[in-house]
Amino acid sequence: MNFSTNNQIVEELSTEFITTDPVYRYADKVLKNDKNEIIIVEYQNSKLKSQDIKRFMVYTALAIEKQKSKVRIFILYTYHVKTQELWDYGPLIFKPEIFSLKEIEEDKVLKRLKEKIKNKKTLTRQELHELRFLPFFKSKEQPKEILKQTVKLTNKLIGIEQETLETLKKGQAILARRFIEDEKEFNLIMEEIKMKTNVFRELVDEGIEEGIETVAKRMKKENYPIEEIMNLTKLTKKEIENL
Repeated sequence: MNFSTNNQIVEELSTEFITTDPVYRYADKVLKNDKNEIIIVEYQNSKLKSQDIKRFMVYTALAIEKQKSKVRIFILYTYHVKTQELWDYGPLIFKPEIFSLKEIEEDKVLKRLKEKIKNKKTLTRQELHELRFLPFFKSKEQPKEILKQTVKLTNKLIGIEQETLETLKKGQAILARRFIEDEKEFNLIMEEIKMKTNVFRELVDEGIEEGIETVAKRMKKENYPIEEIMNLTKLTKKEIENL
């Protein structure tokens, strides 16, 4: 996704940072742009807390040490934000780049992506990010209706790596539980999400606990209600609290 006109993503890097504290181990997304800058992206659906700022600062310092490149950190909000935030710690001023997904007009992006997919063209990494977050963009339609269109488009993608496809679909499964309350409607969209991937079947049939825990950890980190995490992952409250 383009966060500015000077930012063309060319590579996706490991999101893991080596640290003794598990709270600071994984960022949401780590990318490299065409200027050899490291881009750390954190998705935020609630007001920043002091521990969030500390975590972002740790990510920034570790990325500088690990990649030996200039680092920029973006905080992507799923709701409207008005001001650029800055934290002054005396000798250190931390100024992440703030961006609201609600500033992007969903209908224009959706039209562009539909046209490209219709013409059997492969989406770029930036366009795949746009596809992932379409339900959070500015729109007259409800998020769940945008999600339904996103799921259908995802199943028409060509030239996409299986790992990337499964990552997209895991995110869609989480959003489906978030946006769709009716159980019948939820089950219908889940059937579409399961198409062209065996990730969900593997999690259930083969019992790959690591995959389930990864989803639960991400939801917990993003402050989803524990009942919602339990409902999607089928983990117990105690198991989730111990992650």
